[in-house]
Amino acid sequence: MEHLISHGRRQIAFIAGSPDDLSGDSGRRLQAFFAACAHFGLEQDARRVVYGRHVYDGGFAAADQLLQSGIPFDALIASNDESAIGAMDAIKQAGKRIPEDVAVIGFDNRLEGAVQQPGLTSIHVPLFDMGYQAVEQMYRHLVQGELLPPHREDVHLVVRSSCGCGGNGEAFLDEEVSAGRPLFQQMAAQIRKQAFDLSADSARFHPGALRARLNQPRLSYANVPYRIKPYADLLQGPYNTILFDRALHERIEAESRQHGTDARLLRDANGEVLHASLTEKLLTLLLAKLVNFVPEGGIWMNTQRPEWNDANNALVGRGLSVVTLGYLRRFLAFFRDLIQPEDGDFPLHTEIAILLENIAAILGRFAPVLEENFTPEQRRAMMDALGEGEAILNLFEETFRHAEFTGRSGTFFAYEGLGSVYWHMVSKLLLAAQETALRFQDTPFAADLVAAYRAIREGLGYRKSPAEYGAFRIRTRPNTTGRASRA
Repeated sequence: MEHLISHGRRQIAFIAGSPDDLSGDSGRRLQAFFAACAHFGLEQDARRVVYGRHVYDGGFAAADQLLQSGIPFDALIASNDESAIGAMDAIKQAGKRIPEDVAVIGFDNRLEGAVQQPGLTSIHVPLFDMGYQAVEQMYRHLVQGELLPPHREDVHLVVRSSCGCGGNGEAFLDEEVSAGRPLFQQMAAQIRKQAFDLSADSARFHPGALRARLNQPRLSYANVPYRIKPYADLLQGPYNTILFDRALHERIEAESRQHGTDARLLRDANGEVLHASLTEKLLTLLLAKLVNFVPEGGIWMNTQRPEWNDANNALVGRGLSVVTLGYLRRFLAFFRDLIQPEDGDFPLHTEIAILLENIAAILGRFAPVLEENFTPEQRRAMMDALGEGEAILNLFEETFRHAEFTGRSGTFFAYEGLGSVYWHMVSKLLLAAQETALRFQDTPFAADLVAAYRAIREGLGYRKSPAEYGAFRIRTRPNTTGRASRA
């Protein structure tokens, strides 16, 4: 509020959260607004307080209510960025200019706010720091018996253009994002920037910790009794692709009862747990997907998956997942940046090194075509080269159990669970719809794209009330041996 007053704004409206939450967060933010008005000697006109319920549509309706009422206001503070963005659209549709007629400030410093026209000035909340400190305090209390005093994290204002400053929010943006670039490119640049900021936050708390593990053999492989059939069999029966090794399953169960959970890990010929470095584990995840790469299609996910049948929701045709391919690309960028500064060798088990060399040779052979469009014959040739390398696949299967890196169980869950969470596909569709709407915002069908985005958004669970859902379980159990408990 002090920042708006410095711009000469005195008639400041406020979009609060929910009128049903006045004893909670919405109420606390509203009281903070009234306290600030009193502190700076501003008129506390209750007519300038409207409720947006922390959502876009609510913010739009709240700003429209202010405009229709005729109550004069020259600035607007929203209790979160989402309602602020809705309010900005309502103000612009009413023919008013931001910030010349109405200055706007949000709260959250969300990605969407940074690419609005004009860019939304907002309060940055250090969510990473808050989460880290919360877990740190919980750990020290539960494990070490310490009872620590409450910890507070500071917030700060990220200045862009909506308040009247004409800034571009250097605290959030970088030089790659500029007003001269298409909006969808700004959004993509912001996503990359947030990902790097998150990595920087992690490195700030544990500097060098991840790179220190690159060559330390501290990790293991799960021994899961599922096997993927040979490539030739997959072509003959793409819906009958996985074998269950019952004898191995019974042996693992028996040994687990006798020796504990180490019996569920992959062991060498001497019965010792097979250890691998972080570099090898990351490579294994990558190679396990690359052998199923279909050019211009995606990653072929074996569709008969005994532990995760609802994975089919993410697939097209006979099991192609462009989502997994997209996240594999992000994974590659992360992996490259992780190992690029390192000098020297990366020790690998021989089998992984051979698999890496063979796949690299295949990709190198098809590199000229990868830069152009594939013909059906070229696509099949590359698929066959990756899939029919029996020596590669058999070696990989015998030593590292390719099947362990698919489905819900085993080591691959650590990657796929983060990158391709299939029951969150609506959220991924929503992001794609948002990016498309931003990309084509200046076209005749922009309104239809925005309407589609909002319709998809209304289908998300957090948009539904308990009355719409009915009674539902708060806790769910993982879908590892049977059906998941679902809302």
